[in-house]
Amino acid sequence: MAHYGVELTDFNVTAGLITAMDLVISVDTSIAHLAAALGKPVWLLLPFNADWRWLLNRNDSPWYPTMRLFRQAYSETWRDVIKTIHLELAKRFTDSTSLTDRELLLLQRFNALTEQQQLAWLTLLGN
Repeated sequence: MAHYGVELTDFNVTAGLITAMDLVISVDTSIAHLAAALGKPVWLLLPFNADWRWLLNRNDSPWYPTMRLFRQAYSETWRDVIKTIHLELAKRFTDSTSLTDRELLLLQRFNALTEQQQLAWLTLLGN
């Protein structure tokens, strides 16, 4: 996994990096909004008591057609959200015959992480 924190000096540079991504997984941050505004697929992790703009009882966003919402079912636990993301990632990438060797390796490495490490990784992507 690459870290581009120092190189990301403004939203223009950040947008350039986002355009090179197949999918952005994030918590509710400016990065998620920027990626969705660029039309990139975004999977957004939302807390149980999410902001009003995400509405209720839906997994899509009227504001961003390429965004998918993953909500906490209960306050203070991300286990089910991470599990769902994990399963959806596996479906998305293992069903595809066009994966590169590098993408398969990244998926295998993500799957090998503990649940806590996966949550930390996904949280870092949002910051």
